[in-house]
This record gives sequence, C-alpha cells and structure tokens, in this order.
Amino acid sequence: MKHLLVSIILFISFLSFEQTIQWKKISEFKTLSNIWNIDEQGNRYFAKNDIIEKFDSTGNLLFSQSIKSIGTISNISILNALKIVLFSEEQQLVCFLDNTLTLLEDCIDLNEKDISLAKITAASSQPDKTWVIDNYNLTLHLLDLSLSQQEQKTINLQGVLQLSKVNQLIERENQLFLLSPNGIYHFDLYGSLLHFFEVKEIVDFDVVGKSLYYIKDNHLFLQSLEYPEKLKLNLPDEMKNISSFKIIGGIFYFQTQG
Repeated sequence: MKHLLVSIILFISFLSFEQTIQWKKISEFKTLSNIWNIDEQGNRYFAKNDIIEKFDSTGNLLFSQSIKSIGTISNISILNALKIVLFSEEQQLVCFLDNTLTLLEDCIDLNEKDISLAKITAASSQPDKTWVIDNYNLTLHLLDLSLSQQEQKTINLQGVLQLSKVNQLIERENQLFLLSPNGIYHFDLYGSLLHFFEVKEIVDFDVVGKSLYYIKDNHLFLQSLEYPEKLKLNLPDEMKNISSFKIIGGIFYFQTQG
C-alpha cells in the first residue's frame, strides 16, 4: 500500500468571532512505510520491516540501515536529534540509534524487564526511560533502561480505568496521553489522571502546549487541556484517508494511504 506524507502549516485567525482557516502546503513525500517520525530539524524517519531510513527535510536520503537482529520495526521514537529509539513488537526489543542510524549499544530485552507482551512504547523525556504498555495484563510501565535499576512506575489500566485496549501512547512536556477506543486519558508523570476526553473513533492525536489535536470524521479538532472549549477545523480538500499525523515545530505532517 502506498502512503503520502504531506507537511502543511495551519493558520487560524478570529475576526468578528468568526473563525477563518488557511492551510499552506510545504511538501509531500511518497513512501511505502506507515512507521514514521519527524525530528525537530525536520528530518524524516521511515521503517519497513527491519530497515530504517532517514531523509532530510527536502526528501534527500541521508542514511539507511538494515538491523536484522531487531526484526520488524514497530515504532520510531525521537529522544533528540542525536538519539532515536526503535521498538520491535516481534522480538520484544528496544534499541537506541545515533543520528547516523548506528546502534549505540545492545538492545534491551523487555522480557528481562518483567514485560510479558509489550504492545506499545513511547519515549520519555526522562533520561534512559521509556513507557511500555504490557498487553498481557494491560499495565502501563515506566521503565528505566539504564543500569541504575531505579524504581519503575506501574499503572494497572484494566483495574483502575476498566480499559480493555490502548491504541496509542505519547508523552508531551512531562505529561502522558493515552488513546483508548472511548477517548483520551491525560495523566501526570506520577500516574494521576488529570482529564478524560470522551471522544470515540479518533483516528490519531497529538498534543502541543496546552492544546490537544485529534482527527475524527475527516476533521481536525482542537481541544484545550485547561478549558472545555473545542474547535472543529476543516482539513484541506485533498487530504483524504488520513491514517496518522504529527505536529513538529508548528508544522502539521499528515500521512494518507491509498
């Protein structure tokens, strides 16, 4: 299946209490991968099976690496411009790469961290830590991947929130956001629930500052994290079948499939 990654800037203004929206396309990029991420410099990372590639903001290939030992790559997280985290659900491994896509050290076997069946991971802003959803008993773990063996946080999502499934997990500005079929849960880093936004059938979401963005019914919604106000924004006419999106440096990156 072919995918298209489109980068767009959104301009919103409010005149006489009427909302006006303008989208400006910056670029588009065709890819066969649906595993991707963007760093703060606009570099693009795509993974297909055991191969990861890095392109610059203009689409030029910078590096390509095949890491057969990790198996199929399930997720790419960007810690910073010098450190990338890969997750393989197939092999239950977390691996660290530098900015040339070279392995920095031995991969972490999550089975050795008492994780039975890791399904979803998300990089943490805390050094050497990552969030992991264990699908065996639906628990959320904050793992210390260093050798210091610091205390690890665990939240029983099934017992506390009566959840049966988690679709996505991201950390933004020391706060954690979890997407379930029933909506988005907002936690602090201590595991305390701050908000629950009850919205079903969300395609994807991201958080910037105090604003939550999500796609539903081919519209982009902007929800304040502090107030009940919510905006419904029309997407560009050519943006159909959006499967995922991210907001990096004020730019929206939408991936479509077809």
